[in-house]
Amino acid sequence: MTSTKKQPLRLDRPSKGFARLGLGRSTGYKQIQDGLLPKPVAIGERARALVEHEIDMVIRARIAGQSDDEIRQLVRRIEAERAGSNRDHLLGETTRTDGSE
Repeated sequence: MTSTKKQPLRLDRPSKGFARLGLGRSTGYKQIQDGLLPKPVAIGERARALVEHEIDMVIRARIAGQSDDEIRQLVRRIEAERAGSNRDHLLGETTRTDGSE
């Protein structure tokens, strides 16, 4: 499950996120390119960060012995949820359609 409802949202700079996985910078970016890690999010004009709970999910999958193909599927689900339902959820929190404030 990729729900973030009960998890605090935290961002890590890529070097910290990669270190949590025991990866160096080059290997971390290679794994992003290969679909084994979720893409970083923009936190500024030239700054990027990894979403901590997404990295936690990949770590759990690795511990569980999931294959690279299974992890790629997980990463696709994570990124799809980030692009879709999370955006809808955030918009729903800030936009009221019932006229209340």
